[in-house]
Amino acid sequence: MNLIILVGLCVGLVGVSSCKPKVPNITSAYRRGLAENPMREKMGMRLIEPSWVCFRSDNGKDEWLSDPNRENSAAKVVVHEPNGSLRSETDSYLSGRTIERDDNKFSEEIKLQCDYASGQLRLTYLGDDKDIRSSVDAARTNNNNCLDVVARVKAKWFGNKRTLDAPHPP
Repeated sequence: MNLIILVGLCVGLVGVSSCKPKVPNITSAYRRGLAENPMREKMGMRLIEPSWVCFRSDNGKDEWLSDPNRENSAAKVVVHEPNGSLRSETDSYLSGRTIERDDNKFSEEIKLQCDYASGQLRLTYLGDDKDIRSSVDAARTNNNNCLDVVARVKAKWFGNKRTLDAPHPP
C-alpha cells in the first residue's frame, strides 16, 4: 500500500514539474527591465510599463509585449552585454495595415533602434508610404530627427489617442 502511494506521489510530482513554464529568467528580466527605464527615458525609447510581459529571456536578450493577447501589441527587444549592461534595444510600432509586395504580405512597421554604447538611434521602416520612407531616410542617425519621425508616424497611425504602442516622450 505504501509503495502505491509513493509511486502515485512520484508520478504526480513529475507531472506537476513538467507543466512548469520553460522560460528562464523571466522574473529577473522583468525587474531588470523596469530598473532600466531611466536609461530608456534618457534616450527617448519607449518605457517598459509594469503591465508588460517579458515572454522570452535567453542569453541576455529579453523580448517584451505590452499585451500578449493583442495581435498588434507594442513590442520591444532588449539585448544586454555579458556583464548585464544594456547593449541595444528595438521598439517596434505596427500601423495595423498589411502590405503586399512581390507575393508577400507583411505588417507595416517602423522600428526605432538604440545602440547604448554609442548613444546612437536608428530607424527602419517596412512599408509603402513614400512620405514615411523619405522621413526615415532623411533622419539618418540624428537622434532628435529619429525621435521626431517616430512621433510624426505615431500621430499619423494612432492619432492623438494615448495607446500602449506610443512611447513616452523623451
